[in-house]
Formats: sequence, C-alpha cells, structure tokens
Amino acid sequence: MERKPGELRKPSSRRYGCLLTVVYTEYFRPVSRILSATTKELIRKKRWKWIGHILGKAPNCVTRQSPTWNPQCQRRRGRSKNTLSAEMETDMR
Repeated sequence: MERKPGELRKPSSRRYGCLLTVVYTEYFRPVSRILSATTKELIRKKRWKWIGHILGKAPNCVTRQSPTWNPQCQRRRGRSKNTLSAEMETDMR
C-alpha cells in the first residue's frame, strides 16, 4: 500500500511504548500532597480573575447576572449542585 502525501508511517510498537512512557510521565505525573494546596490556590486565583471580568460588564448583561442566578431544576450528571455564588462564599472562608 502506498502512503498518501503528508501521511506518516505507523511507529513500531517498541517506539510507541517508549513514547507513551515519556508523555505519561511528563504530563500525568502524580501530584504530591505538598502540591495539592498550591493547586487549590491556583484554581481560586483563576476563578477570581473570571469574577473580575464579569463585574466589569454592564448590569443588564447575562454574564453579569450569572453569579446570582439560582437554577431550580436538576442538573446534568457530573455537574455540581452548588451555585457559583455558594462556591465563591466557601472560597472566601
């Protein structure tokens, strides 16, 4: 079978295994307990940056109203039951 232009050759199983090992150790290395606190802080910082962006919007904008929005229906599977404002209050504590 001929290869089409721009198509790469399939790597050998040994090379592919070594490549996967490198990729997994680089990107999916386990997070120690020491780093977990810093990870939580990074998430909080990102969330606060987003809140600052929202508060700069006009009062009638939908994104400005999202922190106070309280949905009454059930959420899809995998979504948290907490509202955005409730999560922000727990972060402030």
